[in-house]
Amino acid sequence: TRENLANEQTQAKHLRHNSSGGSVPKSKNSYSSSKDSSSSGSSSSSSSNNRKGNKTLPSKVENKDKDTNITADVLLQNGPPATTSQPFIKDDFIISRLESDIKKLKADLQSSRQTESDLRTDISRYAAEEKKAKCDWEQLQKENESLQTRLHNLVTQKQQDKQNLVKMEQKVKQERETRSSTENQLREERKNRKMEEAAARAMIMAAANPSRVIECSESCRTKQKDQENEICRLTQEGRDKQEKLWDLERKVGQLQDRQETQSHNERLMSNLMVLQEKTTKLETSLSAETRLKMDLFSALGDARRQLEISEGQLMKKEQEIHDLKSKIADIMSVMPHPYQTPPITPLPPNLVQNLSVQRYFCVPPPPTDIPSSQVPASSPPTASPHEMQVEAQSSPGMAQNRSCLDPNAAIYRPKSN
Repeated sequence: TRENLANEQTQAKHLRHNSSGGSVPKSKNSYSSSKDSSSSGSSSSSSSNNRKGNKTLPSKVENKDKDTNITADVLLQNGPPATTSQPFIKDDFIISRLESDIKKLKADLQSSRQTESDLRTDISRYAAEEKKAKCDWEQLQKENESLQTRLHNLVTQKQQDKQNLVKMEQKVKQERETRSSTENQLREERKNRKMEEAAARAMIMAAANPSRVIECSESCRTKQKDQENEICRLTQEGRDKQEKLWDLERKVGQLQDRQETQSHNERLMSNLMVLQEKTTKLETSLSAETRLKMDLFSALGDARRQLEISEGQLMKKEQEIHDLKSKIADIMSVMPHPYQTPPITPLPPNLVQNLSVQRYFCVPPPPTDIPSSQVPASSPPTASPHEMQVEAQSSPGMAQNRSCLDPNAAIYRPKSN
């Protein structure tokens, strides 16, 4: 763009020199060449912009603004054209370019709106999925808590069952020992019965001899009573031991049932581990979904910012079109007779502000002494800057629409920072 600006400035100098020398056809040719160069510069800038298509939208709009600035500077530097139809051609060209820019911006705006709507639908869908996942996670958490409490109760019950099992095993051992002792006592009792039977036989045999019966009666009676008491006691103890044995068998069955419940508890523990793994997976998926949601929100913010920037640029372009249309209407209203040159109408201040011309300041051209013989007789008189200032003072309404730039300036250079 700087090379194009330098080329256009040199061409403007040549045009100015040719117009001051009175060569009207050359100025026309130079004007057409400057137009071609400006169009070639704009085409080269557009081709460079097409090469750099991966840039963002503001860079393209800045390049287009630079091109419009260059065309405006060329219009100001070239001075009044040779014919009255060329300003309209320039304005139509600028308007067509601006309309194409507006169409592009509208297309970008439509695409950004479409992406925004897509992002919103994605966000709503992910929000619904997140709510559903949260509900599932809460339900699984409640189930996990209930299973943990149940597991704790089962673990405590298992410990108590182990303790009871140890106690019952000790009791079974004691009962076995007592059973063995009672069996030994029964054997002894059987022996004693045999002895009693032998004693009874002896008594029967002694009945035949009454003298011996009288002698053994008292000792045998005492022994018989003791043995009968011992037999009653042993039978009672046997009954008690049998009842204890039945109780122990019943408790062993209960312990077997508890072992079955323990195996069921182990299965529940495995199910609990599976549920815990599922909860961890759900937590990781929820964290990934939250990260994705944050990314979507950031993308939505970027899309909104791009949408706001494109809307601002669209409004700016529409304002420029409106200003250009008003300028064309003013030119049409104050258009002079065809054999007279139209007066120079500078750009309005708001358009100059939009085209960012304030970055350039005017350097007036050096005064040249042109002899009166070289001035053509058919050339119309041009208005001097002093006459333009007087005219601006006489018509304050028109002076507000005129800029403070010198339209006859031949050199425009940017301000030094």
